[in-house]
Amino acid sequence: MVKRIPFRGALIGLVLFAAAPALAHPGWGVVRDSRGNVFYTDLHRIWRVDAQGRKTVAVPNVHSHELYLDAQDNLYGEHLWYEGDATKKWGHFLWKFDADGRYSQITPKLDGFRSDVSLVRDDAGNQYWREGVVVKKKTLAGRVSTLATIDAKLGDHEGNIIATASDGVLYTQINGTLYRIERDGKSRVLATNLNQRSLNGRLVQEWHIILGICPDRQGNVYVAVTGAGIVNKVGNDGLVTVFLRSPMGWLPSGVFVATNGDIYVVEARNIGDGARVRRVAKDGEVTTLP
Repeated sequence: MVKRIPFRGALIGLVLFAAAPALAHPGWGVVRDSRGNVFYTDLHRIWRVDAQGRKTVAVPNVHSHELYLDAQDNLYGEHLWYEGDATKKWGHFLWKFDADGRYSQITPKLDGFRSDVSLVRDDAGNQYWREGVVVKKKTLAGRVSTLATIDAKLGDHEGNIIATASDGVLYTQINGTLYRIERDGKSRVLATNLNQRSLNGRLVQEWHIILGICPDRQGNVYVAVTGAGIVNKVGNDGLVTVFLRSPMGWLPSGVFVATNGDIYVVEARNIGDGARVRRVAKDGEVTTLP
């Protein structure tokens, strides 16, 4: 979730040798609050890099893939766990790290996967998620409806990452095709054949080739093509350009566009081997955060 990730909130690694384990499921959560703090996940904890460049652990011991930041700078995520092959049970809960630095668990521990609460939200607080080709919407009042049904054929393994702009326009990808979904449920294709691979990401699993998606205020969409080791910029006219390449040893998994125009890309080396963030300033200068 991809993601997901709203415009103001939210919405891997390289295996160098064939004998190394394949990448399973990297995180794509990266956000920046109004005070310049950058938060990102490495699947073991949530890191914070403040405006002065100091790096600390904000939330320890959470297995979180996506992050959501509300207008009050409160950070939200999910902790997901697997009990093991003996029971084959999954569990989850949602947590909150408020603007004053207080952590709290905001939902009870539940079995299975999250199905009725989404971390992908617009500025009005509406929640969105995908179930196959069906896009769901949940209002602040709790009303759930089908917003759209995308005319697409799902692959054998297909991720459901979705992103929203602040005004509720949605973006998602299916089989390498990027879709724009309007507030009235109408959808159109923005770009195709985005699910590419390179030597850098040759062992990324099929359903993780594309992960983080984030729009900017001009209607451009930044897509982390993890399998190709690149971030693509897709214009509102469908023009696709390479915005950023990850160096050998790193793969991009999440993207966030800050209100000042800076763009943050979270890159991971391996599921258990850390993550980092690179910032691309409006003038094109690329900086690796501590």
